[in-house]
Amino acid sequence: MSGLPNLPGYAINTSQLGKERFHKSQAFSFHNNVAISDPSKPGIGGGTPTTPTLKTSAYPTERGQPAQPAWLAFDRQVLRFYGHFQEAVHESRVENYRVRNCTILFYLEDDTIQITEKKTANSGIDQGTLIRRHRIPKPAPHDDEFYTVEDLNVGKEVTLYGRTFALTSCDEFTVDFLGKLGIRVGPQGPAPPDPHTETLKQKAQFTQARRPYEKVDTLRQFLENDRQVLRFYCLWDDSQSMFGDKRYMVLHYYLADDTCEVKEVLPPNSGRSGNGMFYSRAKLPKNIDSLVKHPGGASNNRTVLNVFSKGITDRKSTQILDSLRTGASNDPFYTDADFQIGVSIQLLGRELLICDCDEFTKSYYKTKFGIEEFEPIEVSEPMPEAPKNEPPPPTGYGNDDDSMVSVHKLVLQPPRKYPGKFLPEDAPEVGGNVLRWAAKLDSTDPLSEDRQFILSYYLVDDTFSIYEQPARNAGRPSGKFLERGKYKLPDGARHYDAHDFLKGARLEIQRHPFVLIYADEYTYNFMEQNNFPFSSVDDAMVSSCLHMLSIYLLLLFNMMIQDKLRSAENEQKETLKSLTPREDGSMDASELRAALLDAGVLANEQEVETIVRAFSVGDGAVDHNRLVELLE
Repeated sequence: MSGLPNLPGYAINTSQLGKERFHKSQAFSFHNNVAISDPSKPGIGGGTPTTPTLKTSAYPTERGQPAQPAWLAFDRQVLRFYGHFQEAVHESRVENYRVRNCTILFYLEDDTIQITEKKTANSGIDQGTLIRRHRIPKPAPHDDEFYTVEDLNVGKEVTLYGRTFALTSCDEFTVDFLGKLGIRVGPQGPAPPDPHTETLKQKAQFTQARRPYEKVDTLRQFLENDRQVLRFYCLWDDSQSMFGDKRYMVLHYYLADDTCEVKEVLPPNSGRSGNGMFYSRAKLPKNIDSLVKHPGGASNNRTVLNVFSKGITDRKSTQILDSLRTGASNDPFYTDADFQIGVSIQLLGRELLICDCDEFTKSYYKTKFGIEEFEPIEVSEPMPEAPKNEPPPPTGYGNDDDSMVSVHKLVLQPPRKYPGKFLPEDAPEVGGNVLRWAAKLDSTDPLSEDRQFILSYYLVDDTFSIYEQPARNAGRPSGKFLERGKYKLPDGARHYDAHDFLKGARLEIQRHPFVLIYADEYTYNFMEQNNFPFSSVDDAMVSSCLHMLSIYLLLLFNMMIQDKLRSAENEQKETLKSLTPREDGSMDASELRAALLDAGVLANEQEVETIVRAFSVGDGAVDHNRLVELLE
C-alpha cells in the first residue's frame, strides 16, 4: 500500500476498515434561548470529533446577567485602528519606498478583520479595500490560530499575509472598549510622512496652468434647491400703446441655477396663439444692453490677451486668457433678493409689476430675508358681464313661441308644449283644470259698463281666453272676445300667470282694463286645496293658511283670523261685532263681505272672499257667533 501514489482515489483510510457505524450526532442545541453548535458532541460513528476547536476572543460578562454570544452582544461594534506599512519601490531614481496609510477594522461579533486604504488622486496604484473582511490566521508557526482582540493595540506591529502593519492610533470607542477589557492602550502618534506625496505637493505649488480656467461649483446649490421654484404673479400694463391691453404674467424663479421663466396667462378667446411662453428659462439681465455685447447674445466672462494665428485655416492657433480679469465687466442679473411685492422689474425693456406670490415663496422670503408683510396688489379688472342674447321682436306669425322657433333652430318645427306650472300632479288628462272668473270692463263708458265676460285660465299650458256673454238688444256681437293664448303684462316683463287672477284684481289685457268680480266653486276649491300662491300683502301667511285649509279648516282660519282680525283696531272690531245676526246666529254673507271691505282689515277682496267662505254655513249665510268669539 505504501507504493501507491498520493493521489485522489489511490489513498486508503485504514482507520475506517471494519467500521460499521457512520451516523453523525446532532450537534445543535439552545443556550439561553440562543441556537448554538455544541462541540462536545461525538463525531461520525460515535468517535472523537475531528473539527478542531478554534480560539476566539473572550469577553468578560457582568455578574447576574446571562452570557450572550459575541455575535449578539457586539452586533455592529467595530474597533478602528489607524496604521501604515512601508512598500519598497524598485527601478526608480526618485524614490525608494512609499508609506501607505491604512485603516484596520476589527469586527467584535466574529473576530474578522478588514483593511482599507484611502484613494489618492493620480497615485498609479490599486487602492481601496486591501484585505476583505474575514478571519486572518497568524503567521507560522502559529498558523493554526487566528488574530483576536488581544493581538491588536496601538504601538504594535501586525503581520498579515506577509505584510507588516504598524498601528499608530485608534478612535475613542476603541480606547474605551480596550480599557474595559483591562488592556492599556499605548501612546498614539501621527503616521510618518510619505516622501513621494510631499514631492507631488511641492510640484503642485509651482505648477501654473498655461490656460487657467475658472471653475464655478454650482453642485451644492443644485442639490440644496433642486425643484424649488419661486412663483410671482406679475402685470405688464401695455394699455398705453396702440391696441395694447393689460397682460398678466407668471414669473418662475428657479433656485437651483438662478434662472427665470415668464409665462403669460392667456384668457379664453384672447386671440393669441402658443402656450403662453413669454420668456424662456434663462438668467434675466437687469440691463438690456448686456445682451448686444456679443453676437447672438452670447456671453463670455473671460478676456483674451493674445491670439497667435496665421489665418482662418490655421488649426494650431494659440490664445492666452487673462486670469486677473483685466477689463472684464460683470453684467448684473436678477436674483431672489430683487423680487418683492410692489417692485417693478425690467423684462427686456418691458416693465413688470410684481403683484402677488404663492405660499411657498412667502415662506421662503420669511425664512431667508425676514419679510413678514405680503399684501397683494389688486390689479385685476372685473370680468365684463356676458352679453345677453335678446330675443328678436315677434315676426307677426303666430305667438311668441312660434317666433322663437326660428331663433333656436334652423329647421322650423312646431313649438314644443310644456305642462303648466300650476297643474297638479293628479290632474285628469281630459276635462277640468280650468279656472273661470267673471269679469267686467273697468270703464266709465255707459256702453261698456254692463258688458259681462268669462275669463278662463287653462292650467294645462298657462293660457287664458275671454268670452263675452250675450246681452239682449246690446247691438254688438257676443262670443269670443280674446283668442286663447299667452299674453304679456303692459310693461312686457312677463306673461300673465295664475297668481295674477284674484278676486277684485284689475288687469290690463291687450289695452282693455278688466276687473275680476268672482270665480266659480271649482276655482275657489282648487286654490284652497293646492296651496295656490296669492299676490297679496302677506303672501306667506295666506299661502300657509290656504294650504292648511285642506287639512283642518277650523284650525286654519282661527290662526288666520288671529293674525288678521285680532290685529285690527278696536273701532274695526266693534264694526264687525255690531252686525245684526239672524235668530239662528247666522247672517247674510254679503253683509260680512261689505263690512270687511269697509273696515279695511284685509288686503284685498280675495282674502275677504276666503274668510267669508271659511265661516259659511250654506245658502249664502255665515256663522256670526263664531266670528264674534274669535274677535274677543
